[in-house]
Amino acid sequence: SALIGAGRAALALGDAQGAAGFFGRADEVSPNSPLPQAGMGAVAVHNGDPQAAMQFFARAQQLGAPLATFGADRGLAYDLMGQQVLAQADYRAALGFLVRAEQAAPRDGTVKAALGSAMVHMENPTRALDYFGEAQLRGAPERLFLSDRGLARDLLGQQDAAQRDYQLALSMAPNDETTRRYALSLGISGDSPSHWHQFIRV
Repeated sequence: SALIGAGRAALALGDAQGAAGFFGRADEVSPNSPLPQAGMGAVAVHNGDPQAAMQFFARAQQLGAPLATFGADRGLAYDLMGQQVLAQADYRAALGFLVRAEQAAPRDGTVKAALGSAMVHMENPTRALDYFGEAQLRGAPERLFLSDRGLARDLLGQQDAAQRDYQLALSMAPNDETTRRYALSLGISGDSPSHWHQFIRV
């Protein structure tokens, strides 16, 4: 619908509040459609609230939304929560949809970020870094892809840059998976692990 399209366009421009307004009105018009719920989930991911996003995605799925239509956004939510195995499954399921979404909205930074994460989980770190660079240029919040960008850099032997990404990701949203990646990266580079214990959740 026009409201869903307007919401997606607003989100692509970084206007999460405006996007939420469009998706909210779409939900009022079509309360049984999964698309507004999926859209609100994408807004929650953009705002760094993966738990709220998961509730919207669950509702979208209950209303019949195919995984491909929200898998990329849910993959980002899983990434924010440090659940990379689940994120990878969603990215793979949504890859075809992501490619089509990029063609339809080539300026959408969130789509670029999701494609970057999909590429790193599919062991294509060079392409992943290209997408993350485009995502940053298009205004996508770095928190969406810092940990995966760090992993891509690690896979390419860029440990110093990878560790800076992990440090920043952990300062924003500590999670076990990013902590594990950071520790492994330090081990690869031969650095002492004594200064990363502050990031481990107990």
